[in-house]
Amino acid sequence: LEKLKTLSEKSKGFCLVMLDSEEDSIKLRGSLTNYRFCAGCILKCYSLSERQKIIDKSETELQKETGPSEYEELSGRDLYLTDPSDSLAVSDNFGTVYIYSTDPLKLKYTFERFSPFKVQWSQNGSFLVGFNERGIMLITASTPQKTSRKFYHSGVLHCDFSPCERYMLTYSCTSTENSQKMFLSIWDVDFNSVPIKTFSGAIKPFTVFKWSFDGSYLSYVSDDSLLIYDLNTKSLVAGTPMRIQSIQSAFWSPVSNDLVYWEKGVTESPSQIVLLSVPSFEKKVLRQVFNMEKVC
Repeated sequence: LEKLKTLSEKSKGFCLVMLDSEEDSIKLRGSLTNYRFCAGCILKCYSLSERQKIIDKSETELQKETGPSEYEELSGRDLYLTDPSDSLAVSDNFGTVYIYSTDPLKLKYTFERFSPFKVQWSQNGSFLVGFNERGIMLITASTPQKTSRKFYHSGVLHCDFSPCERYMLTYSCTSTENSQKMFLSIWDVDFNSVPIKTFSGAIKPFTVFKWSFDGSYLSYVSDDSLLIYDLNTKSLVAGTPMRIQSIQSAFWSPVSNDLVYWEKGVTESPSQIVLLSVPSFEKKVLRQVFNMEKVC
């Protein structure tokens, strides 16, 4: 199955059909090749011999056919490491951002029409983020060239980066008379065509979403459940939310893929503070306390 009119040339899937004769194979191929499977996909048929020819093609030949790789790193993203002075970003009401060095205070670069709303730095200073009505824009403010990348998320209010700054969260919410809903997208900053994961549901504070120390995992607590997403596999660890009655909050270790959560005591049971190793899910109860109301 091949997608039509998309940024990606990747197929949607495949199936293998075994036939009794070559004649049947030719007929099937003639009937199904370029058959419109649905509004966005068409079928392509290949024999096993043709499949092997595709596999045997050199990387250069495949690159000519499929176009450039989706991966594209913004230039200059690590140049801030070579600058001994800190940088300061100042924006005006017209969307222009001025980048100053702080020692001494001196204007370095000016980026016009960058953001009509707020701007913010990523944690390590690799990126400067500009917000607009349609989404956000990233630039590497360590170079005078405005090399930018756009991420489309209508009505975005917040964004946050993983500690390694490979992944980014964007967050928005809507309110009506009958409901309030949040929308969250996870992006790989070097593959910006589509989010790698999206969530929607009842509004939760943006701060409930927490990164592990190296950015491998993202967790949040919801409705007596602890959800931990593996960013490498783009799926839930263990394939399902972890049910924990009366769980209140969870916090990652700053040096390892372990987290601590606390569950509030029920009736005459004490509250528990539990150390959880990821991805093994090995537990160790660190402390039991009666009448505990909050863990900071």
